[in-house]
Amino acid sequence: LALKIVEFAAKNPNPIIIIDQLQFINAGRRFESKVSEFDFIMAKLKQTALMSDSSVFIAHQLNRDIERREGKFPQTSDIKDCGRIEEISDLVIMFAKGGKESDDNRYCRVIARHWAGSTTVLNWLQKKGAFEV
Repeated sequence: LALKIVEFAAKNPNPIIIIDQLQFINAGRRFESKVSEFDFIMAKLKQTALMSDSSVFIAHQLNRDIERREGKFPQTSDIKDCGRIEEISDLVIMFAKGGKESDDNRYCRVIARHWAGSTTVLNWLQKKGAFEV
């Protein structure tokens, strides 16, 4: 994967790489646990992004713990098998439904790891398929 990112970056200056489902990436060797494997993959992706001057966005699954918690806002500990994902990442953004249970158009973006840290409410525009601040 790192080699493909470097090759892509060489042909496309300042590329944006989007990885969906981090849990399906295989590091190509055995690890003690899935958490250790994620740590290795994340470190390699960060190193590759810095070397190739690219931005890497990774979608990853949350644990179901959020459904049992009062308030239901995600926390970095909700990232499934997170290991050092929070530590290695420059920015961790999580989305949660906000507002009323029946309101399908209101979402909340929680910036969980950023030097300034913040929370922003976004509205989902169903017809446009886009978020609006």
